Amino acid sequence: MAKSKLDNLKRSSTKPVPQRGNIKKVKRSQNIDQLLYPPVGFRYEVKFEDSGLNSDKADASFAEVSGISAVINTEEVIEGGENRFKHRLPLPPTYSPLVLKRGVAKASSEFLYWMEDNHYFELELIELRNIVLNLLDETREPLASWTFFGAYPTKYEVSGLKADANQIAIESFELSYRYFQRLL
Repeated sequence: MAKSKLDNLKRSSTKPVPQRGNIKKVKRSQNIDQLLYPPVGFRYEVKFEDSGLNSDKADASFAEVSGISAVINTEEVIEGGENRFKHRLPLPPTYSPLVLKRGVAKASSEFLYWMEDNHYFELELIELRNIVLNLLDETREPLASWTFFGAYPTKYEVSGLKADANQIAIESFELSYRYFQRLL
């Protein structure tokens, strides 16, 4: 009896070798590299919805984008009379600021005008923008897309300028936003 159960177990654990007709075929339009390799992180574009900021391609070109992060914190609630555990209830998500970095741009930049207009801290004048970040494939088609809703600038910074260093001057923009959503 025990031997037959062992034989059944051995038979069920061996997988049949797939026949040539059973192999799932990849469509010719799909590139095999897209199926095997993850996308690269250096091919992306930043777009500003409903604004003239996209008209100047250099104005929407950034060397680095970071801050795509959401965290759902929890709150512990102790129930009266229940000493075995604590309830952990979710709180609304918190989002990291979106940070855009690029080489220092010319003074007549639409993006800089938007930053400057919002940095006077007159709350009735703050102009919110939706920002779309697209991760692109080698044909510049979006592989993944994130939209940041209601973004506005909160910080502007220029990297340190050093006479003995051979590096590009970098300006950094920190933006707060209501929330983000991944679309693709």
